[in-house]
Amino acid sequence: MKLVIVRHGISADTWDRVVDGDNDPDLSAEGIKGVEKIAPYIDEKQFDYVYASTLTRAIKTVKILTKNKKKIHRDSRIVELRMGK
Repeated sequence: MKLVIVRHGISADTWDRVVDGDNDPDLSAEGIKGVEKIAPYIDEKQFDYVYASTLTRAIKTVKILTKNKKKIHRDSRIVELRMGK
């Protein structure tokens, strides 16, 4: 069995030095470009299952990387730590 772990792309809050934790900002334009840049190196056919947290930035990252061809199992247990408000 092979396990691949990928961190989400850069969020809209990154440049404001905000630690997002379980807040749910979207990917920034730069974050989308970054994920799109590595997507050609990811063969979505190699994955039997794809899991992501329930956060928007994680879901969008996975959709780009798998070219929207895989069912995404969303799991709130892998959401980032709550960092306060």
